[in-house]
Amino acid sequence: MIKEKKIFRDYAESDTCTNYWINTNHRDAFALPAAEVRYWVYFSAAKRIEKMLEEYHNARDNHNLAAGVYADLLDRDISKFKPDGVAPHTIYRDMMTTLADKPLNDFVKERFEQGVHPFNRDLVTTTELFDWLRTVARIKVARENDVALALKTTGGIRKKGCPVKNVGTHVNIWIIRNRDKYKNMTAKELGKIYVGFYVDSKR
Repeated sequence: MIKEKKIFRDYAESDTCTNYWINTNHRDAFALPAAEVRYWVYFSAAKRIEKMLEEYHNARDNHNLAAGVYADLLDRDISKFKPDGVAPHTIYRDMMTTLADKPLNDFVKERFEQGVHPFNRDLVTTTELFDWLRTVARIKVARENDVALALKTTGGIRKKGCPVKNVGTHVNIWIIRNRDKYKNMTAKELGKIYVGFYVDSKR
């Protein structure tokens, strides 16, 4: 079933039997809903072998490989195949659902582990990160809460209601490095020492 929109008409739904074959090197290429059953997903861990590629292209160019593949396909036992049934379940489909659902989490965790700006700091705020992720990093993020959930993957500690000059009066500051140094400070104390990475003035 697909949705179509014709000029001067409302959206309508039409039946379709279109099939799509998608090849990708990225396991988080696109998000699949947890209950999605339309896709058959397979991940291959095989590495390219030079000799195999040479044999393949030799067979393709000089020995009518296409006819051989066609003959092999015709000889397959398809007595149990159900062309109108649900796509067979694989563990790889579950993996794609899990991986592709959290690209923001992966991005934040990787930058944090590599110590890349702005995740090389001890303290960050969700307010600044929300703007930075959308405008600078060009990451799709809809809510500040999504940023908070991503920061949890770093083991960060959140301190609510911090007054930060030039940022906000009730800002959430996350302690992502040297946690023992800051974890017992009050919201007011943290807000006072915090320096925003979008603020020109430095302490």
